[in-house]
Amino acid sequence: MFFRFLLAAALAAPVMAQIPERVFVSTDLGGDPDDIQSLYRLLHYSDHMAVEGIISSPGPGAENTADKIRHWIRQIRVDVLRVKGHVDLLSEADALALVRQGLREPGAPAQGRSESSRLLVERAQAEDPAGLKRPLWVQVWGSLTDVAQALHDAPEIAGRIRIYSIGSSNTMADPAARDWLYDFMATQAPELWWIENGV
Repeated sequence: MFFRFLLAAALAAPVMAQIPERVFVSTDLGGDPDDIQSLYRLLHYSDHMAVEGIISSPGPGAENTADKIRHWIRQIRVDVLRVKGHVDLLSEADALALVRQGLREPGAPAQGRSESSRLLVERAQAEDPAGLKRPLWVQVWGSLTDVAQALHDAPEIAGRIRIYSIGSSNTMADPAARDWLYDFMATQAPELWWIENGV
């Protein structure tokens, strides 16, 4: 899983272990338990990653909402671990503040469609807090709807992000966004870095 990739990279380089990778998550949490488990691990390893956003993307169920993500962040009770000495973990309040509602319907990008795509653009354009010009890793655990929207709205972020998406049923949930992204890479942004896992 992508967490192991980031964690192994951090542990293999003691200097970089002091500077967590920048991470942004797009999830269709709500339809099945896998994204709940991934959110749990995200927060439990948030001392090894600098989480900059968590957005709700369209999925097969009606429960895929930002409120559902907030519900599970509260259930994880990460502040209990912070009290027990893991003070570098993201606090519950900070995690909740990172959550945004994404598009509720899949589809190719259009004008001004998503509060969450605006957050992704903002974080991609932001200066690296460590001053190292590191990219923003965008983990896509659902459809690519909001990521495609962000690139549509601000194509200049293509060189500032690294996408790691889980394909398969997520691709079938929004083939229009994925096809738009393929065309965008081919015609406008060959510098866009994208791993699609499980196509």
